[in-house]
Amino acid sequence: MNHTIIHLTDTNFKKKVLTISNAPKNNPFLIDFWAEWCKPCQAMLPILENIAKKFCDVLQVAKLNIDENPITTKQYNIRSVPTLLLMCHGAVLSTKIGLLSQKELEEFLQQYIS
Repeated sequence: MNHTIIHLTDTNFKKKVLTISNAPKNNPFLIDFWAEWCKPCQAMLPILENIAKKFCDVLQVAKLNIDENPITTKQYNIRSVPTLLLMCHGAVLSTKIGLLSQKELEEFLQQYIS
């Protein structure tokens, strides 16, 4: 895993994502809800690593394993994977479900980040 991707858990989610002071320059979070057994989730990994590098000044990329973190998964009503949540200041700005290409993900993000 690339070091620019944050690993989230039920334990650290609030501190890492919901505490505004922890977000550098109030950058939004792109959170990937995924599972080991999910082939589209595995296909998203290199795309997310590229996004994390390309947008490192304006976006934080994070991953949360749904099987290991049922509390946060239920809290955000995640029913399929991969699900991407774009969050800022604790609020969900937008959601994308399913495998996206790098181009599709970049076009989605451009609507929200400068």
